[in-house]
Amino acid sequence: QTRWMLCLERGDTLYLLKGVPREWLETGKVIDFSKLNTYFGPVSLRLESKLSEKHIKVTIDCSSSWKPATVSLRVPHPDFNEPVNVDGGTYDIETESVVIEDFTGYAEINLEY
Repeated sequence: QTRWMLCLERGDTLYLLKGVPREWLETGKVIDFSKLNTYFGPVSLRLESKLSEKHIKVTIDCSSSWKPATVSLRVPHPDFNEPVNVDGGTYDIETESVVIEDFTGYAEINLEY
């Protein structure tokens, strides 16, 4: 169940941080894992919360030959705020997720609040 908080595969989509608590994204906190085994091969992720500077930065690496077609990255703001700008994907307000279609194997996402 802990793994499913961080990573979940469904079809050709990789869901990241789908079950993480909001408190894990408070300013100054980091979520970092390397080469987590998934159906799509090893995945590495680093999320840095700098909400005191009004942004969260995330990098995702899954460069195996069977990488996912889509990545859905949930980024729940601790105070339920919505980003004013998102680079690196499309923000889905309903799921608090950044969706990356046609994933190339590497992504940098920046959310500004």
